[in-house]
Amino acid sequence: MAEINLERIIKAPWTIDHESVVEAVLADIADIVPLIGELAGIVRILEAIERRDDFRVAVEIGDLLAGIPPSVGDILDILTPTNLMCYLKKQGKL
Repeated sequence: MAEINLERIIKAPWTIDHESVVEAVLADIADIVPLIGELAGIVRILEAIERRDDFRVAVEIGDLLAGIPPSVGDILDILTPTNLMCYLKKQGKL
């Protein structure tokens, strides 16, 4: 079982480099918080562009745009846990 690192937990919403399900889920929960979720999404898009991760860029932009409308965006953020899906894809479990 992976050790929980408080620094990684705090940074989880602001990175695409999640090393555990906990980090990915916390990043998805942060996406629901108004303004914080949008800012974190932009930071993750920039990181994905820098790393040339086209898949991640596409899903992060989709997540950001879908999350903008009030209420509908919150529901879509819950139904499409982008960070968890990307983590599971990276682990070969999706």
